[in-house]
Amino acid sequence: LYYNTGADLATQSPPNEPQSDYEARMAKSKSYFEKAQPSLEKAHELNPKDKPTMESLKTIYYRLGLMDKMEEMKKKLAGSWFERKS
Repeated sequence: LYYNTGADLATQSPPNEPQSDYEARMAKSKSYFEKAQPSLEKAHELNPKDKPTMESLKTIYYRLGLMDKMEEMKKKLAGSWFERKS
């Protein structure tokens, strides 16, 4: 639920939105992603091959500026694709 709310806030784009409203919306989105992160990391720990969880974590890491973790998740996702195709 936190992830979905954060994603919705991050992707809303009202026409002619004032910069201050945009910044407030992005801050609120970030707070939801921060709340979602521990649960998704635990889900990934319990089921490390679950692609939707990995995709969500990749997005969270990107939105929170955790680029090293995002790149690591991208590699895991690429590896999971390869494993399924082999």
